[in-house]
Amino acid sequence: ISREFTTNETLIQENCVLPAAFSMSVFNAPIALANLACNLKSGYTTALPSKGNFYKGLQSACAEILSGKEQQLLFIFGDEYVPNAYGTLQPQDNAPLAFATVISAQKIYENSFESNLENLKSISSKDFLKKLINEIY
Repeated sequence: ISREFTTNETLIQENCVLPAAFSMSVFNAPIALANLACNLKSGYTTALPSKGNFYKGLQSACAEILSGKEQQLLFIFGDEYVPNAYGTLQPQDNAPLAFATVISAQKIYENSFESNLENLKSISSKDFLKKLINEIY
């Protein structure tokens, strides 16, 4: 978000944006860079659910498993702090949060959290993380 804000400021002040600055401002840039840095050859999916709708992003991430195409995947969630300059556009709960977990079709670890995706429809990202921690530990 801060990179996007800087890009917007540059556009307003200089009436142009360099291609590299724009490319790094899009929401899938962090995972694309991580893929390159880790020399990963497989694809990745990014989801940007709006208005705190964590379930839609989780549902999108689980689609590969639910369809039977994949048996497990690494789910990485990140939500960053929205700067004060965004004013009324800041979310009410403006707290950064990031975590990663393995989602699989079968139980692969002894300490696992098992759930039907439908049971998570109204869960927030923060509550999902709390549930993971409480169920596993």
